[in-house]
Amino acid sequence: MRCEKPDVLVVGLGPAGSCAAAAAASAGFSVVALDRREVAGVPVQCAEFVPALLRQEVADLGTVTDQGIGRMLTFVEDAEADETPDFPGRMIDRAGFDRLLVETAARAGADCRFGISVRAVEPDGTVRSSRGDPLRPRLVIGADGPRSRIGAAIGQTNRALVETRQITVPLLRSHDATDIFLRADYVGGYGWLFPKREIANLGLGVAPIARHRLKPLLEALHRELQAEGRVGADIFSITGGAIPVGGRVPSVGRLGEVPVLLAGDAAGLTNPVTGAGIAPAVQSGPLAGQAPADWLRRANPAPRNYEEGPDHTFTTALAPAARRRRAGRTDPRRRPAGLARRCRGCRRKRVPARRERHARPAANAGRDPARADIQGDGDHQNRSHPTRPARHLMGERLAPAARPDRHRPLVHTPLADEPVHIGFWAGEAWESADGLTRWSPGEVVAWAHLAAGGVPR
Repeated sequence: MRCEKPDVLVVGLGPAGSCAAAAAASAGFSVVALDRREVAGVPVQCAEFVPALLRQEVADLGTVTDQGIGRMLTFVEDAEADETPDFPGRMIDRAGFDRLLVETAARAGADCRFGISVRAVEPDGTVRSSRGDPLRPRLVIGADGPRSRIGAAIGQTNRALVETRQITVPLLRSHDATDIFLRADYVGGYGWLFPKREIANLGLGVAPIARHRLKPLLEALHRELQAEGRVGADIFSITGGAIPVGGRVPSVGRLGEVPVLLAGDAAGLTNPVTGAGIAPAVQSGPLAGQAPADWLRRANPAPRNYEEGPDHTFTTALAPAARRRRAGRTDPRRRPAGLARRCRGCRRKRVPARRERHARPAANAGRDPARADIQGDGDHQNRSHPTRPARHLMGERLAPAARPDRHRPLVHTPLADEPVHIGFWAGEAWESADGLTRWSPGEVVAWAHLAAGGVPR
């Protein structure tokens, strides 16, 4: 049986793998790149939004851009949309984007092969494909997605995932924003509507334990947007997949004497809060592709250098988001109390905090002044836990003149091991010690609990 011995084997030809193959081939190494799909970028498993700055990494991005994006709208339950006005980005043709990167790798000299999957990874670094012939590369780059087979071979896997489902539907009204839907039912994730001229990607992501609810939840969101006259009933395509949300995993390992590097989703390089991963994939791929130069020429230990590269480039950006997600992870077996439709204690109908029902700001009078900053219904105080806010907190009744024109709810994901509460922040401007959370007077905020002494966290 013939055994190929390329300098570099790249597994996966998504953005990370294609960029890695192009970089390694451009450095003069023999590169074989495998992908189990028959055609680059198909099927599309992506919402197709990228930040505008990605053009700095991909010069031809304009050729696969379908529409520009200028802002983001966030819908928390039934409340009015919260607008982020300065949110530049692009909606791309993801299949065309992947083809563009594969063509770049091929022009650089990489041997890109489709319709071939990895069947086994041996302890000595030998990789057996679905064609049967073994490959014995001098270095392996795993860019084979969130459930990476190469990552598993070196003991580095993504353990925190979000499952997604997406449909493509007609867009009945022109739209220049990405819409985000945050609801208690969307356990550990969120919904989205991303416009692409006459069509839109409508999707939903949830924690794996709630995967069985993906289809009915997405169908309900689709019907809701149809009733509003925003999208049509037709469904042009259905897709889905997993997104790693646990932060970066160690990106370097060995199989015998063969160094192994991970890139893109395989290395956990997606934003743990938003799930965005195209930009980190495009940035990590070239780093992995450049690493073989020193290693294979015996100048420096490339694996160590590559580990330092992603650590410096991505950890600063992704670690805060990972901490925020861990701080607010939702137990999917219960509805976050702050978003509940009814209060279990009095069975009164619940509404989003800014609608102000049952609010009695004076209820906190005489209590810990730190707690008095969070105004709520005194009948719902959790008296057995003095450092916690009310389990069924209602929003403060603010005078109309005191209300800002816009409220920015800090419910980036409806997350957490504890109930999530929503209300108006009536205290002075406050910032957490790690700088991740900032609350302004009159702002709609969400929190899990208060630390000792009443300081929000």
